[in-house]
Amino acid sequence: MKLLRKFGRLVAFSILSLVAYCFIHNSEKINTGLQMILESSSYRAIGIYILLVILKYFLLLFGVLGLLMFGYRVIKKYYLPKTMF
Repeated sequence: MKLLRKFGRLVAFSILSLVAYCFIHNSEKINTGLQMILESSSYRAIGIYILLVILKYFLLLFGVLGLLMFGYRVIKKYYLPKTMF
């Protein structure tokens, strides 16, 4: 499929970011570390916690949007008439 070759890097990075999100979300070691960070009263620790949470949801967002964009390109190329767009 030509389209997969053209957008292969996008699909690979999207899947990789979804795998990284699932690893971070389900990792017992990372969740324990985040729990320890929350229990400490340091401002720096709360900043690290917020950064990790934002990174986690950024990975999820990038993975989902990348796969949606690829799906849109496939539908646009193969299933929609050429005159619509």
